[in-house]
Amino acid sequence: FGDKLPVNVKILFEGEEEYGLDNILLLLRQEAEELNAHALIVMDGTNTDAHTGTLTTSTRGLVNLTVSIKALEKPQHSGSYCVAPDPAMALAYVINSLRYPRDIPGFMDDCEKMDPQERMLLRNASQTAEAFMKEAGVLQGTLRGDADTSIYERIVEEPSISIHNMNSGQPNGGNTIQDSASCTVGIRLTSGQIPKKVEEAVTKYIKELKDIPYGLSVDVKPDDDGCWGWKADLTKPYSQEYLNAMKDVFGKIAARPTGGTIPMLHECRQLLPDMEIIMPGVEDPECSAHSHNESQHKGLLLNSINSLIAFMNKVGSK
Repeated sequence: FGDKLPVNVKILFEGEEEYGLDNILLLLRQEAEELNAHALIVMDGTNTDAHTGTLTTSTRGLVNLTVSIKALEKPQHSGSYCVAPDPAMALAYVINSLRYPRDIPGFMDDCEKMDPQERMLLRNASQTAEAFMKEAGVLQGTLRGDADTSIYERIVEEPSISIHNMNSGQPNGGNTIQDSASCTVGIRLTSGQIPKKVEEAVTKYIKELKDIPYGLSVDVKPDDDGCWGWKADLTKPYSQEYLNAMKDVFGKIAARPTGGTIPMLHECRQLLPDMEIIMPGVEDPECSAHSHNESQHKGLLLNSINSLIAFMNKVGSK
């Protein structure tokens, strides 16, 4: 209130995180010179807990494929037409074939290896498998990846293919064999993986599968162009100052990766390579991001705001 900002600030509201890059990429390309700065602060990270200031070390890229199988002109009675081919059975076969991504030829190409310093940082900071399972609400079963590897290391480099929005015919289709089945194959890329190459590798693998039940054919279509992962460099000067500011406010600090995707980070890195990108945590682990009851820890939000203010004061005084 009447105080002058200690640094020059440019604010960009970006609302396309979940929808692609069409408009924001056009804006970045047109206004790159105007948007350039010493540092880009992206307030979209996750904290290790509600009381620890956290900077994000990396994000994942993303490729989505729609996989569909059509077998019948319309749903048919499962008794009278019990020998008709079931597209849901065939889709289940395709899905099951994707459970080991490392076995897909070309899938692991271009993956960046973590350097020893980064690996040790994540290993020392990582939450336990038990804590992660509790946070994720895992009821039974085991986590993906090597049990001897820390959770944070796995979030950075464990290959990830998940099945979203699996559908068979019409909702509440009754006692019928459905006419078709489909799902979204969601692939979270590790740093370095090229979206187009991964899309092509998985598509080729699915289309060349042998022994698909009932001899049915599979259609595979990309949902979009995909997007790249991103890695931070916390040794850079502005990241170090942000960690110092967080320590002043929170009292303790940490670093953690996220499996989420923010497409514009890679594009900013390409267009403005000298601009340092910093992503502080604002969410707490229990916020249930993207769920039907998403929340925000108020104390964490206040500390995040105060950390940004402290950061600006620190760099503005130099």
